[in-house]
Formats: sequence, C-alpha cells, structure tokens
Amino acid sequence: MFQAIGFSVIKLTNPSYYTKPATKDLQLDKKGDCWVENFVVGHRTYGRAEFPGKTNVAGLDLDAIGRNTL
Repeated sequence: MFQAIGFSVIKLTNPSYYTKPATKDLQLDKKGDCWVENFVVGHRTYGRAEFPGKTNVAGLDLDAIGRNTL
C-alpha cells in the first residue's frame, strides 16, 4: 500500500485507514521528500486529521501513529 523509492513514502497497512491523497499516488522527490498540500489521514469509523498547508510525509509510519492517536 505504499510507493517505495529507496524507502517507503508512508507505511499504512490497516485497511480501515485512508489518506488523501492516496498512498499509491505519493512519490519521493530527488531530495527524498514528499511534500503534500492539505494532507489528510483518517479512519473510516472514527474520524480524520487534516494538516493544512504543506506537509512532508516522507517516511511517515501511520501504523505506529494510528494505534495511539486516531
């Protein structure tokens, strides 16, 4: 469920969670960054978190964060 170029852009294996844009659409740039405008991560039942503006999501482990946050 993640695009890998050297390492994963985002780790997300739980099908109850989603991101906008979708993880399959994310790619690292030449510097190893992945800047996303207005990034959203959510759970299909419990809600979502929005990150307004630009967010670098390179290497983000949503599996680890999701267990404790969303």
